[in-house]
Amino acid sequence: LCGPESGDSDCPSDEERFLSGSSECEWYGVICDPLDIVTKVDLRDNGLGGELVPEFKAMPSLVSINLSRNSISSEIPSEYGEMTSLQELQLERNDLSGRVPSSWPPNLEILSLARNSLSLEIPGEVFTERLEEVDLSGNAFTGEIPQEMYIESTVLRKINLSSNRLGGTLPPGIG
Repeated sequence: LCGPESGDSDCPSDEERFLSGSSECEWYGVICDPLDIVTKVDLRDNGLGGELVPEFKAMPSLVSINLSRNSISSEIPSEYGEMTSLQELQLERNDLSGRVPSSWPPNLEILSLARNSLSLEIPGEVFTERLEEVDLSGNAFTGEIPQEMYIESTVLRKINLSSNRLGGTLPPGIG
């Protein structure tokens, strides 16, 4: 992406520069509803680097963020937990590190944080009531599998916690 001050030769005209004054609905990877309200950001496989920004929170109708397979290196901003419309968050195959936030969007249905460098324990709050699919594989999580996975996530149908350092036992009927 090109910034307005970038002077990047890959941006042939001002109209094609990111944040140029054009409607964000015209930006690459941004999907809007019929009222020109941003509902999805899909920038997977784009060679993006830098940090995840909390400013996604400023888009109250955002239901999906897919920044998979980039080189984003930061922690996950805690502000993402305040995104009440967010249903899908896909951040797999980046360079994310540190602790997973303890606050998550209440309407989150799909969460993929696979193949990063996230560590410490998985907070039970990840397993929200509406969570259907979660992939936390290929990280450095330790501790036990949170009980909330069995109690709170009653619609959970797909889970992948492989290639971590988790302990404990699964309850009867799982597996």
